[in-house]
Amino acid sequence: MQVTHRPGLGKQLLVVLSSVLIGAALAACGGSSSSGGGGGNNNPASYGLTVTVNGNGGSVRSNPDLGNIHACTNNSCTDSFDANASVTLTATVNTGYTFTGWGGDCAGAGTALTAAVTMNASRACSATFAANPPLSGPVQPVVAGNRLLDARSGLAWIPHGVNLPGLEYACVGSDNTRPSWVPDLARDSLTTAASWGIDVIRLPLNQDCWLGADGAPTPGGYGNGTAAQRAQQYQALVRSWVQAAHDAGMAVILDLHWTAPAGTLAQGGQWAMADNQSAAFWSSVATAYKDDPSVMFDLFNEPYSWDAHTLSWACWRDGGCAMPNASDQDLKNGKWDGATTYTVTGMAALVSAVRGAGAKQVILLAGLDYANTLTSWLAYKPNDAQLAVSWHNYKGQGCSDTACWNSQIAPVAAQVPVVMTEFGYENDDPGYFENAMTWADSAGIGYLPWAWWNQADTEDDKGNVSAYALYTGSAYTLTPEGTAYKARLVKLPN
Repeated sequence: MQVTHRPGLGKQLLVVLSSVLIGAALAACGGSSSSGGGGGNNNPASYGLTVTVNGNGGSVRSNPDLGNIHACTNNSCTDSFDANASVTLTATVNTGYTFTGWGGDCAGAGTALTAAVTMNASRACSATFAANPPLSGPVQPVVAGNRLLDARSGLAWIPHGVNLPGLEYACVGSDNTRPSWVPDLARDSLTTAASWGIDVIRLPLNQDCWLGADGAPTPGGYGNGTAAQRAQQYQALVRSWVQAAHDAGMAVILDLHWTAPAGTLAQGGQWAMADNQSAAFWSSVATAYKDDPSVMFDLFNEPYSWDAHTLSWACWRDGGCAMPNASDQDLKNGKWDGATTYTVTGMAALVSAVRGAGAKQVILLAGLDYANTLTSWLAYKPNDAQLAVSWHNYKGQGCSDTACWNSQIAPVAAQVPVVMTEFGYENDDPGYFENAMTWADSAGIGYLPWAWWNQADTEDDKGNVSAYALYTGSAYTLTPEGTAYKARLVKLPN
């Protein structure tokens, strides 16, 4: 067969052969030999998703989670997802902030915390968080683990307050002509306290004066009507101070400070533990304040033992033991007959009285040895989800140094909120006051020194005044205790 030679045929065969080989190579790599549509790739394998987080109040996570949009915060994060994949974005909001909504390709999700996008093209979404406006009015405390929170915001709250003495004893004292006496304390002093950064006051109360029992309140400043009528005036006075504190932006701890069993006037000092009238007291107080979320209840000021009459932890909780029917002042002065006793009502019964009245607020329970010992507090605490510790820490008490605070108080504070509801300044050891606050700050424990009253009012018949006073005079001039406390409050974070 004769083959006719054609010029250029070899070059044509080489071009055809090259095209076949290139097509085979592209096919092997998953590509295409087509050059249609301008030579671009019309079917990409993946698309990029960019998320921009505005504000530092939260984060965004993707599902599927490929790593870059894992917890995207206050910046832009990008990941590539398979074409046509469905991706869900979830916004997580920090405490104190609000999620204000999605933008970009996720705008259709509005303010929902999740947004879904289909990756059939490159996508860009934004998530915006804004700080909540400052809250006004007093905190609304709740217990969460070992912390107190403000129920309005969910933020941790460490109380820094003061005690306001007077309502526990003025109603049964010899000078009972001034029902507003707390003592000689003007209500505008609470705005002064608030200006220091004080956010809670503790009001010590008298059981008999509230109940109108055993002749209390004594006639005079509360009128000369029946005991029940005088008790109503006492209750109204307490209410006015609670409201004045709230108006100044402060929460309130109502403290059962002076008590005595039925038939004995609550006067002249403190009994060892609650008695047969204390549950009725707390039922009445809790009924009156159950709808006030800025009130807490300190069920008994300072439980203590006396000589052979030991207040055990079991009796502290369950009651039933016998304690001297006399105040601690009478006991110290030898005025107890050595025989007359009363039966203790335990903390569990007092907690039940509060809850039975429908009150759900925080309850504080003081430990033994004048509220200083907490060694078995956790083991014997009543069963209730809103319990905190009321701890007193004066120099000279059994647990009043850093080593004891670390070994006995810190383990309790690791499980439940602890509040140092009483401590005070010592003229002979100013460092004690500072050390107590420094240690409490490190442990997340709040504190309320004794006391917000005019130092001049504490003068005794020998001209001595108490170091446990934060100011003196109507201009609220700082005492040494007040100077130290106010300086401490200034240093605390807002």
